[in-house]
Amino acid sequence: MTRNRLNIFIASPLEPEQVERIRAVDPERLEVVHDPDVLPPKRYEADHTGPADFRRTPEQQARWRAHLGRADILWDFPPRNPDGSGGLAYAPNVRWIQGTSSGVGRTVEALGLLD
Repeated sequence: MTRNRLNIFIASPLEPEQVERIRAVDPERLEVVHDPDVLPPKRYEADHTGPADFRRTPEQQARWRAHLGRADILWDFPPRNPDGSGGLAYAPNVRWIQGTSSGVGRTVEALGLLD
């Protein structure tokens, strides 16, 4: 029986050792994509969004959109662009979002993810 690989995109800053822990769960089945260059710099521990003035270069934005477009699972909610676009709109195949903090109910509701 062939198992499908799942693509997990790390959509917010995460320490490399934690990324490796996720990869180690099932390396044959999980493709874990961690591209720190497209993520905002952390202002403090557990910072999910980075500074308000963070902007990606056009090349970084293209990679960001490509990562979201291939993702089956997201580690954290992808932030929207400053103009309000993006976020989950770039992630049509996502079946699971692993939130990284408590109290995400309003985010889930705002994104229309409630059943």
